[in-house]
Amino acid sequence: MVASKYRQIQAQFEAWVGQIPDIQPDLIYKDMFGGVLIYTAGKPFAVFIDDYVALKLPDEQRAEILKEAAANDPGYNPDTPVSKNYVKLPPSIVSADEKVTYWIEDSIRYVQTLMPKKKKRKN
Repeated sequence: MVASKYRQIQAQFEAWVGQIPDIQPDLIYKDMFGGVLIYTAGKPFAVFIDDYVALKLPDEQRAEILKEAAANDPGYNPDTPVSKNYVKLPPSIVSADEKVTYWIEDSIRYVQTLMPKKKKRKN
């Protein structure tokens, strides 16, 4: 169950995901870090914290988002408390359904390529 303060962004996020053709991810939401971590295929790929969405992406794609933000979003701060692998989506992306769904799809496809972490052996 998602904390009540994140239910509106959860509904919007699910609407964005619903616009992505050829992807029907099984989304799982877990309250963490004072926000909500979103999983697909057992791997985290997005987070809601405060009033923003951050996505897990490789370096090149994070750089593209930062470049767009620098050009269109004065005062944008990309820092997230989650991980350096996540980038906070700037207003210029969040306000455009086509852009935000592109990046969500990219994030989902990216995490699906990541190898699962090896479990530690118990002795």
